[in-house]
Amino acid sequence: MFRRLATLSSAALLAVLLSAPSAFAFGPLCERYMNNALEVAAIQTVSRNMQYTPETLCSLERILDVQIVHTNLLDENQRPIPHTWLTLHYNEYSCQYYVRDADKVVTKKNCYNTF
Repeated sequence: MFRRLATLSSAALLAVLLSAPSAFAFGPLCERYMNNALEVAAIQTVSRNMQYTPETLCSLERILDVQIVHTNLLDENQRPIPHTWLTLHYNEYSCQYYVRDADKVVTKKNCYNTF
């Protein structure tokens, strides 16, 4: 089976992994996003950026909620670039991460006070 999986494209491999019920055991904050490959990739990218595993990030007690929205950021020529916008809501502040869908890179991030 593993030899067969090695010949699959990365998109097909992700689909196979997502179809397995225990493929990802992300914490409770992220469970609702597990059926969307772009959202799973954004969680993985942000967790790497923060030097956490996805499981740890999605289980941190200090995070109150994880919100994911699909959006476009404009390039220098005003062309839309698809991004997945992930926001981590803490008690007194929130942090936003914009993950470019094409290559799973955080292109913009910021935190702001919620008071």
